[in-house]
Amino acid sequence: MTTEHEVSPQQSFVPSILPWFVAAGALAIYLVTLNRWVSLSSLEQVATAAGWNWRPEVYGPLYWLVTYPFRWLPPRMIPLALNSFAAVCAALSLALLARSVALLPHDRTHGQRQQETSQNGFLSIPTAWLPPVLAALVCGLQLTFWEHATAVSSQSPPWGSGCEMLDLLLFAYVIRCLLEFRVVERESWLLRAALAYGAAMTNNWAMIGFLPAFLLAVVWIRGLDFFNLRFLGRMSFCGLLGLLLYLLLPVVLSAGDASSAGFWPALKANLGAQRSILMALYKYGRHEVALLALTSLLPVFIFGIRWASYFGDTSQLGIRLATFMFHIVHALFLLACIWVALDPPFSPRTRGFGSPFLTFYYLGAL
Repeated sequence: MTTEHEVSPQQSFVPSILPWFVAAGALAIYLVTLNRWVSLSSLEQVATAAGWNWRPEVYGPLYWLVTYPFRWLPPRMIPLALNSFAAVCAALSLALLARSVALLPHDRTHGQRQQETSQNGFLSIPTAWLPPVLAALVCGLQLTFWEHATAVSSQSPPWGSGCEMLDLLLFAYVIRCLLEFRVVERESWLLRAALAYGAAMTNNWAMIGFLPAFLLAVVWIRGLDFFNLRFLGRMSFCGLLGLLLYLLLPVVLSAGDASSAGFWPALKANLGAQRSILMALYKYGRHEVALLALTSLLPVFIFGIRWASYFGDTSQLGIRLATFMFHIVHALFLLACIWVALDPPFSPRTRGFGSPFLTFYYLGAL
């Protein structure tokens, strides 16, 4: 394992310091372009925080908990405070994106392994800062991302429940934890990922859909050690600890006045809504999701594979041809992911999945 003193100064700057520059720059842009008042997408959140929403709050327990202090502000300050909160979440998400890109391995091919000899395969060329910055620009300046970064927003309940940027921040943190574990092999990173994932599931139905991919990623990185019963017990405990947030709003409602929804009706409403959304998406939108996965999940799967040095052909011509085709495939992935950020006909925004599918834009930038 590469120790701390073996890392070059530039290599240390890119994963450790550059993400904070990215966050500061992004926050400055979002604060300058910040929506100072209520928008159609933020009306629900502002009305709820100001106490003007007559409906019982049964969705988004994590968002309710994090933004509860905003309810103590004067009503005229709530829109600006909530929009600023979204901008901070967006900036932190881009910082995690830059950190995650810097932690990606660059030993996936034979040519890379000849250039990068360190155990973790960090990119150590003079322009190693370019990939994190490019990823942050592609994601941070994407139109849907910018809209949610400058005005707190979510779809109407139960499709949305809080702040899209808060949901994306948790998603970004889970990815960062997985990549950190790959480098340092410290189990605490996986336990943090499980805790964050459990909490994110209570706030965002899309995280339930991503659960098989999350488990596959943990198995991929952890290897056969994943099936250690003590490890599985600790992971399950952390995940269940995060899932306890499902009980927060039902407890709050049942402790309120008698006219509000009770514990079980509130809990069933949240769980039932998430189940209905996922079933409807599977029934009517699974082909759309499969199309969107081609520029989000598929590239992540491809760069997770450590390819063999040769693909059965030992001739120089065969090796060069295979290497050339490999470079072509990666170049096409790069261009496709950047193109999706510009919202072509097959992008999440154009297909009508803009808000809940910010995670797909994030994966494309990664």
